[in-house]
Amino acid sequence: MQRILEVLLYTSITGALLTYLNKKIHNEEKEKKSTTKFTATIPRTYMLIFNWAAWFFLGTFFLIYLYNGFGFNDFDMVWIYSGAAIGIGFSIMCFVLMLWRLDVNKDKLIYRTFWGYRKKTTFKEISQVLETDHHSLVIYTGKKRFGTINSDFMGINNFRTRCQKENIEFAPKSKRTLTKSGLYLRSMKPLFWIGGLLAISILLICIFVPQEIVYSPVELFVLMLFCFAVVVVPSSLIPLKGLFRISAQEIALKFSFAKEMKQYDNKNVEFINHQWFIDLDNVNIIAFRRDYMKEIKRLNNKDNNGDREVQIVTINDNVITVKSRQKILEELIQWKNS
Repeated sequence: MQRILEVLLYTSITGALLTYLNKKIHNEEKEKKSTTKFTATIPRTYMLIFNWAAWFFLGTFFLIYLYNGFGFNDFDMVWIYSGAAIGIGFSIMCFVLMLWRLDVNKDKLIYRTFWGYRKKTTFKEISQVLETDHHSLVIYTGKKRFGTINSDFMGINNFRTRCQKENIEFAPKSKRTLTKSGLYLRSMKPLFWIGGLLAISILLICIFVPQEIVYSPVELFVLMLFCFAVVVVPSSLIPLKGLFRISAQEIALKFSFAKEMKQYDNKNVEFINHQWFIDLDNVNIIAFRRDYMKEIKRLNNKDNNGDREVQIVTINDNVITVKSRQKILEELIQWKNS
């Protein structure tokens, strides 16, 4: 009876927490086109990944607990402890991500850190915005650092546009121009974070959750590496499609991507000029040179995430289909037709 109560307690508390977070994520403010009132924050996709991962581990470990109990007459509570611990761990990560944001209301900016600490300023007090090698935007008021927002943030383009209107200096802090390898690593950055956080969660479980098996430091390292690889390795294939498209353009037009980026002194992963359109959609790389595209047209396909597709005819008369967020594809079409 005591074990039944423990199982119900751990699963119900964790399940209620995950349900609450899932509801809060879906109630998050959507991206706006306005530059006077908007929020720059982590995209829902990232937070949903943590939430789904928490449900996955909670459910999987609960099923293993039941399988062991009914199959081997040993209801091992370690599985329940582990599932609840991982679920709560991912929930905490998700909650922390939701705290990190920049709210803009007319001339006022309210920045909130990971820990919920709030700071206020105005656009008139901002002296400059620097973009680091990791493509984070560091906001300065005078010589003092006000806050840091990530270029993956929803609403980041609203902030860039508003800074331009306010004549705020927007300078790259990066010393290296963009390359294909740099573009690839930048696209994988969210997955590195997720894989690393999962590995750390497993490490904490192995150390603090009561269990019969005691792992050596080498075994713990291998286990963490395995958890990291489970997330990163399969997903690392997604941005390769974008790199192959860049290589195809290099072969067809006989140029070097790295040399062209150096020529334009481009250090950003979001770059649009008369010749190039480069952008990232989570881990997807969207990069095209204008003279490689003969024609572009919209497709009416739309999935559950709101992603759409366009069809591009290349100078080799090859037809490729590009899938991304509607906003990025509309910008690509407008750029091509301008």
